[in-house]
Amino acid sequence: MLTGNVAVNTGTGAGTITFTSTVDGTTDFTENLTLTAGTGNIDFDGVVGGTTDLGDVLINSATNVTADAALLASSFTQSAGTGTTTLSGAVTTTGVVDLTTTNQTTVYTVPANHSSVVQAIILSNTDSTSRNILIQRNDGSSTFNIFEARAVSSNSSVALTDMNSPLFLDAGDIIYATATTANTILVTVSVEERYDPNKT
Repeated sequence: MLTGNVAVNTGTGAGTITFTSTVDGTTDFTENLTLTAGTGNIDFDGVVGGTTDLGDVLINSATNVTADAALLASSFTQSAGTGTTTLSGAVTTTGVVDLTTTNQTTVYTVPANHSSVVQAIILSNTDSTSRNILIQRNDGSSTFNIFEARAVSSNSSVALTDMNSPLFLDAGDIIYATATTANTILVTVSVEERYDPNKT
């Protein structure tokens, strides 16, 4: 169990990092895990974030990365790798963004060398009045409306997408949210990220 941010660095040589059991945080989406294995491998034998989701999971370097079970975290990013990354279980990343202004706000960006499937975009209205929100996608060249002027009832939540209607994104794609009233809407984005060295 992580009780704070943890960084493991075995140097530039072949220092393998292995987690033989489950890896959990203490508070959902809070404790970050940063791994640097150089030319070594990284292996998760158990579920990551199964009971308490991790914060950001960042892999700076490795040869092969293997996750034998599900991984749940705020984000999962692999910035370098020379071998194969095998994610046998579902990778679910979820972040909560408080729309503190009425400006267009980035709520999710697909990392480099990844593709993503948006499983759910959940809007929570903390106000006593119904509020509207605009959800958009930018694919690097154009911005498209996904949900326009979607109303969220007072003190309630609504899921805009779910497992039955996934939204597929490529590396660099961005999801924006724009609220009509500041400090009233929380946006939770749940995605499954897949590492693909061919995605830039």
